Amino acid sequence: MVTKVNKLFDKLPFRVKLSYSAVMANIIGLVGIGVSGVALLFAIIALAAEKWEIIEVTSTIDYEVGLWEICSKGSATETCVDIDDVSAALATDEQKDSVKACKAMIFLAIFGITGAVVCAVLVMFVMKDQQMLLFAAGGLNFASGLFLMIAMAVFADKVKRSGSDFGYGFALDIVAWLAAWAAGGILIAAKFLNKE
Repeated sequence: MVTKVNKLFDKLPFRVKLSYSAVMANIIGLVGIGVSGVALLFAIIALAAEKWEIIEVTSTIDYEVGLWEICSKGSATETCVDIDDVSAALATDEQKDSVKACKAMIFLAIFGITGAVVCAVLVMFVMKDQQMLLFAAGGLNFASGLFLMIAMAVFADKVKRSGSDFGYGFALDIVAWLAAWAAGGILIAAKFLNKE
């Protein structure tokens, strides 16, 4: 493989000297940026999702709980109320505070993953000699994954009612958490592969 890469670069009108580990580090770094982008996208969608919890009251009436509002869906009507304006019968003060904590953790994760993507893009395309930024990107992704895990745990423990089901927002939060950790590992592996 190394000889094929070297032969390809020998045909160029200018001399390019790349080692196999540098090429692999670049490829893995780009994969890390892509996985970070997926984690960022899923975290944003999870934050905006309308369904973190689904409560079936009767066969025709459901409550859909999101991080921003609670919606009552009947066979022909839909009524949504801001989560802070909901009566105590639908959400206690502790549940409302826990939802605020979930939102705060997801916002922190979104900022952290964005910072990781910026650091990785800088290393890959602009500041190629600052390879230590890959460690920063990996660390930001790991911290963001931790924030997403905390949001998931708080929602499952403090907000979700017994007998209800989790919605797609909850599932996307879990996927974003795992993708952020995977991206962190990939970016740190890219740093170790690039020995130059």
